[in-house]
Amino acid sequence: MNNLIQEFIDRTADEVDTMYCNDEFRDGFCEAVDAFKNAVYDYIQENIEPNQTCKIIEYDGEYDDAIEIATTLCEELKGYKIEEYFTAEFNDVHFFIFLLSK
Repeated sequence: MNNLIQEFIDRTADEVDTMYCNDEFRDGFCEAVDAFKNAVYDYIQENIEPNQTCKIIEYDGEYDDAIEIATTLCEELKGYKIEEYFTAEFNDVHFFIFLLSK
């Protein structure tokens, strides 16, 4: 199942990147990021165990430094057990996608 999730994430990142490069998002990059995150959330929620949750944390090296992203990761993941994680990237923004349980 995890391979299917990674394939979906990779395919969705490529599709969103292509749409963004073709100026298909009226509100620009923020809309592209939201479209990607929403598609991944929807897919994962349909395909994971009921007791799991999903968190997506984005990292843009142009705006976020390593300490800031580490702090964000620690804050967002506190109290959860990481069951699986995935990564994605488009337009130099990295996404950390976590499947978590309490």
